[in-house]
Amino acid sequence: MSEVKISEKVAAPADEVWELLGDFGGLARWCGPVLQSCTVEGSGVGAVRTIGLETGPSECRIDWEARFEPDGVSEEQARRMLESSYSGSIARVRRLLGA
Repeated sequence: MSEVKISEKVAAPADEVWELLGDFGGLARWCGPVLQSCTVEGSGVGAVRTIGLETGPSECRIDWEARFEPDGVSEEQARRMLESSYSGSIARVRRLLGA
C-alpha cells in the first residue's frame, strides 16, 4: 500500500479555504487541469479523503493524504505524480484566494 501526504500553509482564513476544498463534488473549481472529470456517487469502496485545517486568524494548514495500490506505474512514480498533483492543487487554491 502506498501513501502520500502533503501539508502546506496557505495565507488565507480556514473558512475561505474550506469553502473551496469542502465541496467534495466541486473539485473542478480548484483542482486544475489534472482533473479530468468529477462525479460523486456514495462514498466509494475504500475511498478516503482527509483535509485537516489548522485554524488561525489569517492562515490555515491543508493536510491531504491518499492510500492506494498503483496500477500500471511503479509505487514511486505514482507517489511522485500524486505529490505533484496535490502541491499543484494547493498552489491553485492559493492563487484563487490571493494567498
